[in-house]
Amino acid sequence: MKNKTKTAALCFFGQARVLDICYPYIKKHILDPIGKNRKDYDIFCCVEDDEDVHKVNLLKPTKILKIKSKDVEKILKKEVDFLNKYNYRKFICGIVGKHNPFMNMFQQTYKKKLCYNLLENYLTKNNLKYKYLIRTRFDLLPIEKLDLRKIKINSGELFAPKNDDVGSHNGIDDCFCITSDIDTFRVYCKVIDNIKNLAFKYHSISFSLPQKVYFFLEKKYKNLLVILFKENKYFTTLFQLFTMIPNGLFYKSMRKKVICDHQLLLEHLNDNGKKIKTTKIHFAIMRNDHTGILGIDR
Repeated sequence: MKNKTKTAALCFFGQARVLDICYPYIKKHILDPIGKNRKDYDIFCCVEDDEDVHKVNLLKPTKILKIKSKDVEKILKKEVDFLNKYNYRKFICGIVGKHNPFMNMFQQTYKKKLCYNLLENYLTKNNLKYKYLIRTRFDLLPIEKLDLRKIKINSGELFAPKNDDVGSHNGIDDCFCITSDIDTFRVYCKVIDNIKNLAFKYHSISFSLPQKVYFFLEKKYKNLLVILFKENKYFTTLFQLFTMIPNGLFYKSMRKKVICDHQLLLEHLNDNGKKIKTTKIHFAIMRNDHTGILGIDR
């Protein structure tokens, strides 16, 4: 039986906190250009099961999975604890203010995988094929229309927004991506299955004795300083001054070895023979921390 082809599948995951603000722009600049006929695309959502979960209905998802982060933490605890045991000993994954620096990374990539599983099960069951596969977020507010005809995507390639602010991550922002083949999208969405191997393969460091001493102290006390003094209005400046000299001495030779989610993704794609390219996509990330303050991240 021949596969039925639709224009696009879109995977959303995360919190739906500001989706009511972003949805009109998502519809106008992403969904409508794909096809004003709702039958041209399918939407798959893995959403945080909190007080804002009802907002996901704005998207009229084809399939939806509601999940609580605290439940995900229990599932991921063993893997995350293993990596944390080696943090600052075999490699560095330092996120200031995070007691468990790997957990946020694993939370995001695990939900990405769950969302992909919804898509894969649906297309297999319904004998479907999609011309484009898109990953995006509930809090992404597109500023201009997405014209897929202007993006030439070869097999094994993904397109992501160009973001020079990302610095050492090769200027790539993976909060949004587009590809044209399901195998590439599968590899992209299942990076979580390879994080442990990537950490040891690409980010292992042989520490000198002074570095061992410094990183032991940093791991033990850095986050404590953040917790104690983060309410001080001069904290950011003082903290940067306080850490400038040791960072220059101990991080300089290994800056590119520090683990971050963007770099792991690039390594994972490369190991699987996939390429990620950048394109100009104008958008903002909307923030709302439940204090009533709405912020724009980009």
